[in-house]
Amino acid sequence: MKVLQRSITPEGVGIQIEDWSMNYSFHAPADTVATYPKAKQPIPGNKFHYPAPGETFRLAFRFKTTAEARKCFEQLESGEKTIHDFIANLDEPKYAPCI
Repeated sequence: MKVLQRSITPEGVGIQIEDWSMNYSFHAPADTVATYPKAKQPIPGNKFHYPAPGETFRLAFRFKTTAEARKCFEQLESGEKTIHDFIANLDEPKYAPCI
């Protein structure tokens, strides 16, 4: 995996564009936007209570194309959209209740 670009949203959430295509053939180049928000609550039913409220955790969004991922990154960076606007693209939907 290679990180191609990093930034921070106006709310202070770290974001980065990641390229997993060299590790996994089913990934398009630079198709992932990873974010690092603070959890509002743990995953429901998780006996380890991860992530703990207030804990920063990785929340990744996958897209079909590099252009879609780039647009997401730019919209998050500018504050035009928030991570909630991209719930449909969550790589691991189990983390949705945490945000």
